[in-house]
Amino acid sequence: KVDADTPIYDNIGDFFQQAGAWDTNLSISGGTKNSNFFLSGSFYDQDGIIPTTGYTKTTFRFNGEQKFKMFTFGANVAYSQARTDKTITSAALYGSSGSGTMSSLYMWSPTDDMTHYKNEDGTRYRMFGDRLDVADERDNPYWILNNNKMKDNTERFTGNFSVKADITDWWWISYRMGIDSYTTENTNRIGAGGVYKEAWQKGMLSENSLRFQYLSTNLMTNFNKQFGDFNLNLMLGTSTDDTKTTSNYRMAYNFQVPGFYAFDNALPTDRNFQSSRTQKRLVGVFGEFRADWKNTVFATVTGRNDWSSTLPKENRSFFYPGVTGSFIFTELLDEDMKDILSFGKVRMAWGKTGNDANVYMTKPVYGQSSNRIPFGSLNFPLGGVNAFSAGNILGSNSLSPEMTTEFEVGLNMAFFHNRISFDAAYYNRNSDKQIFSLSM
Repeated sequence: KVDADTPIYDNIGDFFQQAGAWDTNLSISGGTKNSNFFLSGSFYDQDGIIPTTGYTKTTFRFNGEQKFKMFTFGANVAYSQARTDKTITSAALYGSSGSGTMSSLYMWSPTDDMTHYKNEDGTRYRMFGDRLDVADERDNPYWILNNNKMKDNTERFTGNFSVKADITDWWWISYRMGIDSYTTENTNRIGAGGVYKEAWQKGMLSENSLRFQYLSTNLMTNFNKQFGDFNLNLMLGTSTDDTKTTSNYRMAYNFQVPGFYAFDNALPTDRNFQSSRTQKRLVGVFGEFRADWKNTVFATVTGRNDWSSTLPKENRSFFYPGVTGSFIFTELLDEDMKDILSFGKVRMAWGKTGNDANVYMTKPVYGQSSNRIPFGSLNFPLGGVNAFSAGNILGSNSLSPEMTTEFEVGLNMAFFHNRISFDAAYYNRNSDKQIFSLSM
């Protein structure tokens, strides 16, 4: 029951702020007979409706092409930086019940001034004093915003560089290299004295970083020649794909010097550092031969061989071919017949597709133990000594590549100047030696 003289506060209405977004773009482009370019820059800034939150992103982009004699050079690059200031919204932190901003806001008593979130000495104001355990209370939203900081920073670079040589009117060679590289860093700082589990009463600091690097190359040559009614095309090439990831996780709590949030300010037993790295490489050679006769009969033969770093050495090479053909029989009909049968084509295709495994599937992967070990209740690190245990994927050193074989035949027909048409097909697909994991 609320007394008539008790003041009522519009905590919800006063909490949110009017947010805006600003988007600024600047670009310039130009060119000549043998070249063209485009350069742009942009800055995007958006405030959140929750105080202290927001998002900014800065982007630069360049596209260009230059022709010199038989060569054509091209480049397409982009760079961006993005930053996000966040807060704990609805769900609370793991092991802490009352630390979500939005859930606290909508459940806060309207008879209490929510802006009064700290005492004169800077400690957290407790609505019920010491009558409740800290873990059973709910954090004031303003306390969360001013003492808990959550930030994301992402820096990304993408680029595509190419050169093409038109040696003759029927033969060209091209080389292309692509890059995609980004780094994402997440930082969470939990201030001391909040509504958290006991271990975090002196504060907590965690950082996650992910470094992703992808590099691809492609070298191709193409021949196209016409001999009478035959049009022939031969394409040969090779490609590489290299993917690397590096992740680091650092967490510390129970800081020795109050208010100093640094990993070195925690005892070794109150720190947790983890890191992991992955790398995968795929190298392939491929070819394709196409032929058609009078735009009526078409045939294509393809083949590719890949070498994957994720498979055992004796099985890392795998070849998969394919062949397709089609016959447009209406091209042989006279025009009077085409008034009835406008279009007709039969087609056939057979091919195989190979696939490798994910990284580190041939052997067990060991990681730092932080949970209980069998036959005991010990937690590591123990006495300054780390322990490592195998993951839940056993791994197999006899893995071989997946192979999918598919066969299809089809018929396309159209009548009365394409007013009526149908497409019928029969296909069969079989996958052999599929690679999947089961947790043990």
